[in-house]
Amino acid sequence: MTLSPSELQYQLKHINDDRSSGIVISHAVVLPLAYIAVVARFVSRRLCKARIEIDDYTIVAALIFATGEAIGGLLCVANGGAKHVITVKDPVKLNKLIFATEIFYSPAIAAVKISVLLLYRRIFPGDTFRKILWIVGCFILCYTVTQQLVTIIQCIPVSGAWDPAVHMRAKCIQLNLAWVIMASLNVITDAVTLCLPLPLLWRLQIDKERKYGLIGIFLLGGFVCVASIYRVPKVYSLALSDPGWTDTDPCIWSMVEVCVAIVCACLPTLKVILNWILHGKRVASTGPDVTSTGLAHYPPLTPDDRQPGYRGKVSDVQLDFVKVARSNWAHVPPSR
Repeated sequence: MTLSPSELQYQLKHINDDRSSGIVISHAVVLPLAYIAVVARFVSRRLCKARIEIDDYTIVAALIFATGEAIGGLLCVANGGAKHVITVKDPVKLNKLIFATEIFYSPAIAAVKISVLLLYRRIFPGDTFRKILWIVGCFILCYTVTQQLVTIIQCIPVSGAWDPAVHMRAKCIQLNLAWVIMASLNVITDAVTLCLPLPLLWRLQIDKERKYGLIGIFLLGGFVCVASIYRVPKVYSLALSDPGWTDTDPCIWSMVEVCVAIVCACLPTLKVILNWILHGKRVASTGPDVTSTGLAHYPPLTPDDRQPGYRGKVSDVQLDFVKVARSNWAHVPPSR
């Protein structure tokens, strides 16, 4: 794309600007944290001898996509990313790398949300709640597919997305507006996913300290919402006339959002490994008392099984969930 005189003058004036360190540092910090969280999740499963479930596999898929996004971001830096376009030796190659990196974001963040929904499905019984999970999950999948199509077919021919010569005659959508809309939908689904279990948690008939602790664990996902909201205006600042420079903030915050989401999705499963680290207590997989041992599969509760604090009119959902909460989050039963 040909630069206007004002754009050319601005880039010449700021020719030494370089924000590549921001991309490198952010990726080097958040991606290892995501790997640590996922490894700790599987170690927790191992410690309590619980089998690997579909939500665990889904979070691994999210980590793979996040790794692809990180590699793409670093390759962009190696080929002139985070600098003004007049300093880039091969703008077409850089644009191709940016294009490829963008493709990893949508499936990465979607896989995290689907993993969380699958975890909810195992933790919280109840047909109505599971129907809501299906609705939310289908919506996430639909807008993820839409976002991928918008990213891939943003120009016709497709090569107009990375080749300035083709872009001049290509038919392209208003990509900034499309990305803002998609980013806003992403924020909404983040908030919905975060809030889904809160009413069930609030109705639990357990002591307040334990209840607030459980709610606090789930509300840690609010960090993802903050990153998502902060990312929205950043994607609007993208400019095809200087893609390497204007893509710096979206590259950083997309990576931060995905990796923080992976960490937050793993936090509810890490209680057993935290107990093992702090107290040297390994959760067993068998035994009569779920409070002390944390059974992988527990029998349905009957009125005689209820502890003194649970007598009265307590729903099956509450009883099942309380029993899980009293053992550990890494160790929840499979879907019925």
